[in-house]
Amino acid sequence: MGTSFTSVLSTSAKATSARTDRVCARRARGFSLIEISFVVILIGILTSVAVVGLNAALSSARLQTTESSLKTLKANISAYSARFGEFPSAIEDMIGVSYDQVPVDAWKTPFYYRQRLQALPGQQPYILASLGPDKTVDTEDDIDAHALDQEGN
Repeated sequence: MGTSFTSVLSTSAKATSARTDRVCARRARGFSLIEISFVVILIGILTSVAVVGLNAALSSARLQTTESSLKTLKANISAYSARFGEFPSAIEDMIGVSYDQVPVDAWKTPFYYRQRLQALPGQQPYILASLGPDKTVDTEDDIDAHALDQEGN
């Protein structure tokens, strides 16, 4: 039995030291290309999910802001009618009475307003709407002020 206990410990310590040196040397080199790529891809996925959620929230906020502005404008048109005995002929008639400038929706487009000279029974005396995100008259995304009352909003 030519090996002593101290020589076995010495050999074991050298092996552990060599293993520790390899691990430390690997860590000192930094991250591999695959690890960095994985992190970059993960950050990209998380960012795209956040952007989609943010756009949905912004669209909802614009819609709610426009609906609220339409209700306020409708009330101001009624106040104008009570004060002057007639509805405004154009939205610009509200400047100086209820507004400092032409009121706009959340998409920075002036509200669509037309007075009906001869309203049929059951019709409102005027048309008041937002043209919506596409800013085009008579499309599906238009928001009608009178329809908001019928929906119970």
